[in-house]
Amino acid sequence: MSSSALKPIDNRFLFVLLTSLYFSQGFPSGLLAHAMPAIMREYGASHSAIGALKLLALPWLFKFLWAPFIDRFYYASLSPHRSWILMMQCGAVATLLGLSLMPADWIFGQGLAVLFVLLCLLNVFSSTQDVATDGLAVSLLSEKLRGLGNTVQVAGYKIGLMLGGSGLLIMMNSIGWSLTIQLVAVTLILMLIPTLFFKENSVLNREERISGRSSGETDSYFFWDYFKIKHIAYWLLVLFTYKLADGMSSTLVKSMLIDQGMDLARVGEITLFSSIAGLLGAVLVGVIYRYFKPLQLLFGFAVLQIGSISAYALIPGLQVTNHSDVFWMYWIVTQDQLVDTMSTVVLFAIMMGHCRKTHEGGDYTLQACVQVLSAGIAGALGGMIADVLNNYVWSFLFAASLGVLALISLGVYFSKPKSSGLMTAAN
Repeated sequence: MSSSALKPIDNRFLFVLLTSLYFSQGFPSGLLAHAMPAIMREYGASHSAIGALKLLALPWLFKFLWAPFIDRFYYASLSPHRSWILMMQCGAVATLLGLSLMPADWIFGQGLAVLFVLLCLLNVFSSTQDVATDGLAVSLLSEKLRGLGNTVQVAGYKIGLMLGGSGLLIMMNSIGWSLTIQLVAVTLILMLIPTLFFKENSVLNREERISGRSSGETDSYFFWDYFKIKHIAYWLLVLFTYKLADGMSSTLVKSMLIDQGMDLARVGEITLFSSIAGLLGAVLVGVIYRYFKPLQLLFGFAVLQIGSISAYALIPGLQVTNHSDVFWMYWIVTQDQLVDTMSTVVLFAIMMGHCRKTHEGGDYTLQACVQVLSAGIAGALGGMIADVLNNYVWSFLFAASLGVLALISLGVYFSKPKSSGLMTAAN
């Protein structure tokens, strides 16, 4: 198809499409990140077992290995990104339906290993779909729409995370385990409707993107070329350290609230409230992004993250029977979610600027994998440290101290000149 025959995509439909796709990733992620730790603790799981949930995100870490192949192999009749999105989301639905058939008492007890296998499989489907979704987003979003596009990306994901986490916790007591998981599966099916109506082959010229690659470049050495970019290693260090503190603290929050005496419904409510604040933060940062340099925003939010995570050390001294104390619990969780969301939008927008032309999907996936590696290591260590220290105060203060590493890596990276091989490197 020639470029002249391509049809421009309507921006309104584009944002509806991206919202549905990132919602589809956030919904099951909410189950894994927010609902599952609380449910497992309710059934008596240890901190180490709950922390091990982070290790199930390994497919998100290693997805860069198969990302170039997702970009090359597809069903032509369904189009490149669309074919993978449809297949992977159907696989996720099938996995969830299988999970819903297993009794909660068994799967959180003797069947815990089966639960972990199915959750890992769910992550395989979701992470592979994410490669196709990110590649589609970077291909469709012009530079002018990139800031708003990342706001839509994070907002859609957060809405899914909110409903898939706090929403399901609130409903769990009413409709039970099986119906709750089935509801997740049905929701994912409904979110495929915009993708079914999207005619990708009439919008993107696949042949032009492939012919735009450097002569002699192969899939085997695709990412090695990225590593050769001058000073890119310092940027990857920023990605690894920027969310270390958040990755460690997020493992402990739900367990701490349960141990403080909150039931699942109350944990769901506090998570819902904080998630709404996070959505507002995503919109707000999309506006202020225009008026500050990336360095200023990254440094500012790194400092705020240290403070917001440190505030969790105050919760063990509060009582759920005291209305004033409950207010401060809500405030502490909410302000951390607000800072986390705003910093994430900024980081994602800057990540798009650290991609090479014609390699946007793969380069973005590689950067995302660095973040997943950081979150997985920090989350697993967070659970083990909490078991060893047996003290939430010191555990959260230790997590907050890791934020200093982000400040150091930012200072080192932004002191280096940026490569002209990147699209729009931050400065």
